[in-house]
Amino acid sequence: MSIRQEANKLRKYYESLPEWYWKRGIHDAKITMIYEDFEKGRKFLDIHINAAGAIFEQDITKIRLYDHKIISPDNIGVLDGGFWLSDSIETLDSGRYLLKAVISCNDDKDHITLEVRFSDPLVERK
Repeated sequence: MSIRQEANKLRKYYESLPEWYWKRGIHDAKITMIYEDFEKGRKFLDIHINAAGAIFEQDITKIRLYDHKIISPDNIGVLDGGFWLSDSIETLDSGRYLLKAVISCNDDKDHITLEVRFSDPLVERK
């Protein structure tokens, strides 16, 4: 594949990402708190992060995923204090999203994948 074809492929990928998504990435952001809760009858997953050490998007403070279903891990508490390594987002046929994020835990001894389906995101920035 030529460089031009690769560049077009990459451009199309970035254009396909949702507007709210952290397109440049939050690698090395620290998860300071993660929990599930309800607001006005809607279940959500809150991920509070300290992105000051992130390579790119250092202004994100919280990611809230409404109407979520956690696929893995079984216990999200293990992600507290972990560092965000990488992620991918997929728009499902249902209009929902699938987020897969690899989190480094236990001083980089464990890499745990957070996999969660959700309907609506809220990304808070400084």
